[in-house]
Parts: sequence; C-alpha cells; structure tokens
Amino acid sequence: PGPKERGVDSVTHFYGNCLEGKGNISDVRNTVLTHLIKRLRSCFRDANQDVVKATTIGSFKLWPAKINQEFGEKEVAILIAHYEPVLEAAKVKIDQVDTEWSMMKLEIYSRFQNIRKLTWDFVNSVYSHKYPNILTLIDLVLSLPASSAEAGRGFGQMKRTRSQMRA
Repeated sequence: PGPKERGVDSVTHFYGNCLEGKGNISDVRNTVLTHLIKRLRSCFRDANQDVVKATTIGSFKLWPAKINQEFGEKEVAILIAHYEPVLEAAKVKIDQVDTEWSMMKLEIYSRFQNIRKLTWDFVNSVYSHKYPNILTLIDLVLSLPASSAEAGRGFGQMKRTRSQMRA
C-alpha cells in the first residue's frame, strides 16, 4: 500500500463520526457510507451520463457483431451536441459528422470480418482522409481520461520529470 493507504490505519474519525468502539457499528457505517456516496457524487457532478454512455462508440469491443443501421446514431448526436465548441475550434465540419459516421460504419462492416479486433489507429490510417470529421470526434473521445486518476498520474509524471530535469 502507498502512503495514503497506510494512513488509513490511524484514522479514527470520518466527518466527525467515530470509527472506533465495541458497539453496533451499523449506524456509523450507514452514516459513513452516506457521506462517502455524497462526496463521490460531488466529484462527478459534471459528468453527463448520456455523454459517458455515448463514448462507448469508441470501443470496437462494444460494437454489434453484425451491422445495425441505428448503432451509434444517437451517441454521435449526443457527442456532437456536448463537444460542439471543441469540434468547431478543431475546424470539424459538424454538419458532416453524422453522414461520415454512417458511411464509415458501413464501410468498416463490409470490409472487415472481425470488427472487435480493429483498432482506431488502424482505422485512422486507412480512413483519415475520407472521414476526417467523425475521426476527429472519435479521437476526442479516445483522448478523454477514463477517470481523474489518469489525469492525476499524468500531471504527477510531468512534475517528476520536471524535478529530474532541474536536478
């Protein structure tokens, strides 16, 4: 365990609730869990569940085995609406993203036998000139950290690198 995990052994209170004692802990446990859930929800309050679900189009493992015309249509619309300012700044032709999604999806299903083994690196190398707008949206989705921990590790690594460069 890391230093924070080792520090848990010495914690005796959580939000004013005593974590020690010999009595029935169910009341305290419920209070602690309620506070914990409240804190976790506040950490993710800006996460729109529809947007989070829509990012699943970025995983070929979650694509249907056989072509489904409607697959991803709603998700692409949600992502476009949510990331419109970012896409506009990246010079994405937003009015073409839906069409490119449908065409690229059809082409991928007709050309490749096992969709679930594809990678976006490969798809980008093959289709980047043909479907640049939808692939920019997919790249955006794939560049989002799955959690704040990933971003935190990235900043931590940058800090260590900077410290090493100064030494």
